[in-house]
Amino acid sequence: MTNIQILCVGKVKNSLWQPAVEEYTKRISRFSTVEITEVKEYSLPDQPSQKQIENALHKEGQDLIGKKNKDSIGFALDSQGKTLSSVDIAKLLEQYLKKQSQSISFFIGSSYGLGSLILQQYPSISFSKMTFPHQLCRVILLEQIFRGFKILAGESYHK
Repeated sequence: MTNIQILCVGKVKNSLWQPAVEEYTKRISRFSTVEITEVKEYSLPDQPSQKQIENALHKEGQDLIGKKNKDSIGFALDSQGKTLSSVDIAKLLEQYLKKQSQSISFFIGSSYGLGSLILQQYPSISFSKMTFPHQLCRVILLEQIFRGFKILAGESYHK
């Protein structure tokens, strides 16, 4: 069973970020299994209408939910969500993975974010009020998961 599932819209296209994704996934494997699942990002015109964006987000949301591990607790990454610290991430990992033996799924949207289908169904968490490229968000999430496991293990990564 996968302990952590990261559900993403689109692939990591930046050649700087893919090695970081691989490195943090490898580091986390000491503590937990990680599965990264990608769904296709729906094409939009250069100047999409709000309706076109909403339709694309809805389709992406359906695709993401269809790939989610059925028994996992889900969290949407959204800049408007509850801001969590690294210690909060560690507590989340401890609560669901260790105490409840439940897997965790994280949703990362496209450059337009996540649609209401996901945001209304799953609690939203945020790492910052700043906006990050959605592909970089994957790296940040993996780093924070790794940091959370190090905090729980009492190891000297957290500062």
